[in-house]
Amino acid sequence: MKLFALGSLGFGLATVALMACSGDDGRPGGPGKDGVGTPGKDGTTADGGGGGASVNGVTPGSVFLARKATIAISGNGTTWAKDKPPTVDFGDAAIKVDKVEVASPTALIATITTGQTAKTGAHTVKVGDQSYEGFQVASPIEVTVSGKAAQGSLVLVTVKNKDVQNPFDTSATGDGLFSPKRFTGVQAAVLDGAKPSERVTFSVGDIQSYSATFTVAIDVDAKVAKSDIVIASGSTKDVTPFIAPASLDIAAATAKPFTGAATTSPIGAAFTSTLFETTPAAESLNIVTIATAAGAPAGAAPSVFLLPAPGHFAGATQGSSTAPATFVQEVASKTFVVVEDLGGKASYNFTLTNSSVVAAQSLAEVDANNTAATAQLATAFPFLLKGAKLSSAADEDWVQVTAPGAKKLHVRTFGGDAQADPVVEVRDADGVTSLATSKDDKFHEDLLTPSNLAAGTYYVRVTASPATPPGAGAEKYLMWLNFE
Repeated sequence: MKLFALGSLGFGLATVALMACSGDDGRPGGPGKDGVGTPGKDGTTADGGGGGASVNGVTPGSVFLARKATIAISGNGTTWAKDKPPTVDFGDAAIKVDKVEVASPTALIATITTGQTAKTGAHTVKVGDQSYEGFQVASPIEVTVSGKAAQGSLVLVTVKNKDVQNPFDTSATGDGLFSPKRFTGVQAAVLDGAKPSERVTFSVGDIQSYSATFTVAIDVDAKVAKSDIVIASGSTKDVTPFIAPASLDIAAATAKPFTGAATTSPIGAAFTSTLFETTPAAESLNIVTIATAAGAPAGAAPSVFLLPAPGHFAGATQGSSTAPATFVQEVASKTFVVVEDLGGKASYNFTLTNSSVVAAQSLAEVDANNTAATAQLATAFPFLLKGAKLSSAADEDWVQVTAPGAKKLHVRTFGGDAQADPVVEVRDADGVTSLATSKDDKFHEDLLTPSNLAAGTYYVRVTASPATPPGAGAEKYLMWLNFE
């Protein structure tokens, strides 16, 4: 279903993460305040000689993670020599001192690179035998999480960009009116080690130069941990990383049992999800409806997401109070159900119900069913064609049905593959005359013949949409047929 489009990790976040570790792709940070720490103790000896020498200033007093920066260090009573620069160390292996130049006996210029894993907060700068306390390393972004980040949840993440020298890239496609606005200049992820996690997905809401919002989908099997958020801003050849260490604290979650009968639960705080689990019968059609209880605030609009085990949002089906979430359970297996009001409304109850019916007949699709003459026979309804696959753009699948008379034929397709894009057509007994064709406006189809069919033979023909040629991850589907 093309109802909930989660953002792709897109261009090179793994590359950005690795670059951020080494700092090779950072840009100089903006000037910071002088360090607020207390002056270091007087050195007993200074590089170049002279007692009573000390370091009395480091400017700027703070730098951002994953950036190069030029630091001016001033001394008092020092005799630093150009032919023998003193050693400079920031007390952190992730802060690399690239170069030290002596501008005068009491002034140094140090070029540094802060890596992704540098410790944020105060650092002690050592220059030879002298120390200066209070130098700061900070994240270039401030992250606010609305809702509870937990396994099987959706949260809203708001980001403030504090790096005035590096505004977010607001490049986008689509005008937001006739086509969805898709931001192409900013991608985001949480890091699992040095790589973007595949179990946490960021969907861009809005990007401004110094702010951004994301809806973040956390899979049921996501790692329980405090994870770094990394944002990659810019084109593939000129990417600036923004890192917020341990900014998404993912908690463990235990799903509530859901039998399918009506159950009422509250939506408590804003952007807080409720996680259920259910195991529908094999070869069943399931229609999950959600409704708000009396007393809900104006604008309350709970959404329901169905995640087949192991519980990934990438394979989710979405429903709402006006459009039930519908899926076919091919074999008996666990399905996770996530409920949340994506508009942030809270403090009201919702009722969740699953209307389920088991197929009277099911057949596994066979490769030879590509013409009316070789169509597979559906003799009992509801009927399920399972394990179906369109192996190429030229492949066709045919099913022959016998109408009881005075009823419409309802044809629905499901994944299968989330990106499979079949088109269905109902043909008359001659196998040529077309009676109805699906709109092909979604990945999967829902076709009801416009009028009742007389008793007799008809055919359902399935072909691949020209918009999505079959291929890996875009060829398998299920088809449910019933007369109504």
